[in-house]
Amino acid sequence: MEHAVPQNITSFQFRLVGDMTLKQFGYLAVGMVIAYIAFVTILPSSPVIGVPIIGLSSLLGVAFAFLPLADRPLDHWVMAFFRAIHSPTQASWKSPLNSGKSLGPQDPTFKNRLGLYLSSLGVNTTPPPPLTRIKPESLNQTPKVGTTQLQQMAEYIKQLQTKVADSERQLQEFRSSTTPPQPTVTPPTPAQTPAPAPIINPQVKIVEPPRPTPAQVTLTSSPNVINGIVTDTAGNYLEGAIISIHDKDGLPVRALKTNKLGQFSGATPLADGIYTITFEKDSLEFETLQVELNGSVLTPLNVSARKGGQVSS
Repeated sequence: MEHAVPQNITSFQFRLVGDMTLKQFGYLAVGMVIAYIAFVTILPSSPVIGVPIIGLSSLLGVAFAFLPLADRPLDHWVMAFFRAIHSPTQASWKSPLNSGKSLGPQDPTFKNRLGLYLSSLGVNTTPPPPLTRIKPESLNQTPKVGTTQLQQMAEYIKQLQTKVADSERQLQEFRSSTTPPQPTVTPPTPAQTPAPAPIINPQVKIVEPPRPTPAQVTLTSSPNVINGIVTDTAGNYLEGAIISIHDKDGLPVRALKTNKLGQFSGATPLADGIYTITFEKDSLEFETLQVELNGSVLTPLNVSARKGGQVSS
């Protein structure tokens, strides 16, 4: 089921003449009426005043009716101008702690409005402790160490040096007395290359594919309906072949056309009697068939474009 697309009718304007809306006609009519009144009343007595009034009212009527600015009518800009004058836009910030009072630059809490807002959200606004500055002179000071400690450290270093020298001497003696064994190098065994397999040329034969036998299909189940399949000389289905059916008096009663599978079938049954069937397709030749209908279901006619073709029913 199809449904109509919803339309926005809130901004619909009634069109009076062509594309002129009723609103445009009103602006134009008001301008012309004011110009006419000035022409009748002011112009005869004071042409200097009447001519500008007539021209200005006519131009304003035409401008309000047909002169848009930025795809908006002139009256929209005039109303926006007066709204901006009478109700200017002014932003003010209200403290969340005192919603009934607006804060201005003169208020002592105006500069701390961010802290007040964060406090209302539960955010900790306590400033971190000040950093302690380290004097450069304190970095160059050397810790005081006693004379006894210095002597003990010197003796300990001498003992370490003596132990290191003994260890190096023992290692040198061990290296000189021990000869490392010579490694035995075994020559690699060459890999055996397998003998190539003999190349046998396969015997290739060209085999013609078997031609499928067309199966008997049923194109209609209604009696007295002429139907069948049309093929060319190679047995391929013919598309677009014209089939003309004439009654016994030679009058045409049906005109059919084959589909992509070469099939044709009538839509409605014919009366009992003898009918003549002719086929046409490009330069191919077909046999003229004669079929007798007697109220039974007619099997499909297999018609081929070769000379002396047979018709099976």
